[in-house]
Amino acid sequence: ILEVTALRIKMQRERGIMSRQRMAESLNISAGDDIDIDDVWFDEADLMADHIAGILAKWECIDDDIWAKIIVMQKNHRVAKAFVRTPVLTVNGRKEVGFNGEVLGLAGFENTLMDSDTERVLNVVGEGCRLKMDDGGNIMVKMTSKEKIFCRSSSDFRESKNTKNVELDINIPHKLFDMRKFQHTISREMRRDNPDWGKVRQQAISSLAFVQGCPEVLDQPVWIMVINIVALDLLRSRLDSVKKVTLAADDETVGKIGDKQQCKEEDPYFSGLKAKVPPFVNQDAEKHQILGHPVSWHRKVGPSPPVRNPSK
Repeated sequence: ILEVTALRIKMQRERGIMSRQRMAESLNISAGDDIDIDDVWFDEADLMADHIAGILAKWECIDDDIWAKIIVMQKNHRVAKAFVRTPVLTVNGRKEVGFNGEVLGLAGFENTLMDSDTERVLNVVGEGCRLKMDDGGNIMVKMTSKEKIFCRSSSDFRESKNTKNVELDINIPHKLFDMRKFQHTISREMRRDNPDWGKVRQQAISSLAFVQGCPEVLDQPVWIMVINIVALDLLRSRLDSVKKVTLAADDETVGKIGDKQQCKEEDPYFSGLKAKVPPFVNQDAEKHQILGHPVSWHRKVGPSPPVRNPSK
C-alpha cells in the first residue's frame, strides 16, 4: 500500500511538472529567452531618472571628451547604450554596424521582444540623421533620410502627453538641445526655496523618434534618448560653486562641521568631485565653432561662478 501511494504521489508531481511546462510554452517563455527586466520600463519618468542616476554613479570614470550618452530604445525596451566622443555621430538603419564609435546602426542590435511594428520601422529608417555638439554646448541634429524623424526637446520630454513631436526637415539643422534654455532653468531653480535638481537634470535629455512618432514616448517603435553630458557637468559645477560660497561665509569651525554634514546628507553626485567647467559659460559665444566636446572645455581646478551679462 505504501508503494502504491508513493507511486501515485510521484505521478501527480510529474503531471504537475508537465502542466507547468505546457503553461510556460503557451506563454512563449523558455529558459533560453534572453529577457532582462532591468532593460524594460513602464514609466517614462522612471526611465529618465534611472539613466541619469547611472551616469552620476559612473561620473568619475567618464572621459573629458565624451559629450553625450545615447540610449537606443524599441518601445519600452532598451536595446543598446553608448557614450559619444566623436565630433559627428551618424544614426541610421544599418544592420551590420551596431555601434563603432562614429556610426550607430539602429538595426544592429538583437531584441527578443521586438514586434512587427518595430521590425517594419527598422527596415525603412534609411540614412537617418547626424548629431553633433557646437561650441555653445547645444546639440544639433540634421536629418539626411527621406523617412520622417520626430524630435522632443529636453524641456518638452517631461510633458510628452501634452506635447506633439516636432517633425524634422531634410538637410536643415535643428537644435535638439538648447544650452541657453538649460542655463535659464538652472538660474530659475536656484531662486526657489526647495529646488528640484532631479527635474533639472532630466531636462538634459532629448529624444528622436524614427519614421513613426507617438504621443506616448514608450509606444514609439524605434527611438533614441540623447543625454547631454556637458549640461550635467555645467549643473554640477554651478551647484558646487554655490556650495563653496555658502561655506566661505560661515565661521571656520562651523564650516568644517557643516561640510562634513553636507557630505553625508547631499546627493553623492556633488560630493568629492572636482569641477570641469566648459569655457563657453564665461567666454563670448561668437568664437569659432568647434565640433564635438573638446578636452579644453574642462578644467581640473575649482570652478568660478559664471559671469552674467547685466544687459540680459
